[in-house]
Amino acid sequence: LNTDLEIHQSEVIQMAVKINGSECVACGACADVCPEGALTIEDIAVVDASKCVDCGACIDECPASCISE
Repeated sequence: LNTDLEIHQSEVIQMAVKINGSECVACGACADVCPEGALTIEDIAVVDASKCVDCGACIDECPASCISE
C-alpha cells in the first residue's frame, strides 16, 4: 500500500461554524454556551477554527440566527 494515500480517522477535518457578520449583534450568547471556548466577542462573534468541534450549541443559542454550519 502507498501510505501517502491512506486516510486515518484521526485526520478527519472538522469545519468550523460561520458567523454572518452583518446580522451578529455581539450579544455573547454563543461564547457563553460554547463548550470548547472557540468563540470570542469583538465587534462581532469570532470563531477560532482550531478549537471549534462543530457541535452546534452556538447555532441553537444564537438569538439573531446568524451562525451556520
